Amino acid sequence: MFAEWMFTKMPVCEDDIKIIEEKLSFAFPSDYKNRIVAINAGAPQFNRFAAKNGGEKTINNLYSLNFMDGISYILNYQIRDSDYENLLVAIARDGLGNKICYVRSDKSIVFWNHEKDTIDLICGSFSEFEELLHSYLTPAAYNAKKMEEA
Repeated sequence: MFAEWMFTKMPVCEDDIKIIEEKLSFAFPSDYKNRIVAINAGAPQFNRFAAKNGGEKTINNLYSLNFMDGISYILNYQIRDSDYENLLVAIARDGLGNKICYVRSDKSIVFWNHEKDTIDLICGSFSEFEELLHSYLTPAAYNAKKMEEA
């Protein structure tokens, strides 16, 4: 099930996504690309989710993939000066300067804490992330629900 997104910006086109992917040297997973065209830069109606370690986190908004006056927010707000800068691709932020990111190697989604320079695993895909936002289930409750559906 998809999360409800508000305050979305103009839809992003496939050409812009390809340019961003080239500049980041990262191919976004198809579930993210299929959704970002409609929810570009959006803020979720329900902004809380749980990381796999059980800690509650929030998301403020997704980074825009559009080029406005030659600038793309997703390119400007990547992680810098961190041990993780070459390992992660930031796709969203919370209200405190932390980022929601893809891990380059396996395309899982993590929460990067900028003050501690640490990461917490959130989930394995953008679709799963949206489910966490939609229902705000703890990781244990989410996994139990998936087992029941299988």
